[in-house]
Amino acid sequence: GEETVLAAKGRHDPCVLPRAVPMVEAMVALVLCDHLLRHQGQCCTLKP
Repeated sequence: GEETVLAAKGRHDPCVLPRAVPMVEAMVALVLCDHLLRHQGQCCTLKP
């Protein structure tokens, strides 16, 4: 029940915007691949 002080140690970059763009692009690629594979599994319209 005692109060403690938390201290963040290490490197912390407040500017995450440059890293957000590649991360969003990667997530979009994963979602598109997932939908393509689901469509292929259900419809069988794509040739191997």
